[in-house]
Amino acid sequence: MNPARDSIGQFRVARVREDTPGPVRKLDHPEAVVAAWHDEIASAPWFDPAKEHVVVFVLDTRMHLVGWNLVTIGLLNESLFHPREVFRPVIVAAGYGFVVVHNHPSGDPSPSGADERETRRLREAAELLHLAFHDHVIIGRDAHHSFRGSGAL
Repeated sequence: MNPARDSIGQFRVARVREDTPGPVRKLDHPEAVVAAWHDEIASAPWFDPAKEHVVVFVLDTRMHLVGWNLVTIGLLNESLFHPREVFRPVIVAAGYGFVVVHNHPSGDPSPSGADERETRRLREAAELLHLAFHDHVIIGRDAHHSFRGSGAL
């Protein structure tokens, strides 16, 4: 009997919430991502528009939304996260790809230097893991910024 071996835990992957089947949501352009953000995140009772929220939308091979995960809730002007926190739900859900979305409480969706650095890091890491990084969208008050749409991704 090996005490160290007996203390190893078993993991189980489970969906937190399973909604009734409805229309398939395809996130194939930034406007669809923004609509999903407003429907799923900004309307949630826990959402605080005065703080940055980073969310990963997990997609299948046809860019259909499989689910989403809140990566972090930050401060007024920044959120710190590591690529592994973004990739974990994508891998667990057997996703093909993903879109990262976050809000700027200031209302200005222009990317910061940190946003640009994190997008580069995510792109490089996604390539290593063979995950499709479709976009990084920043939500502002009345506008949004798409890294793919701007040619930066």
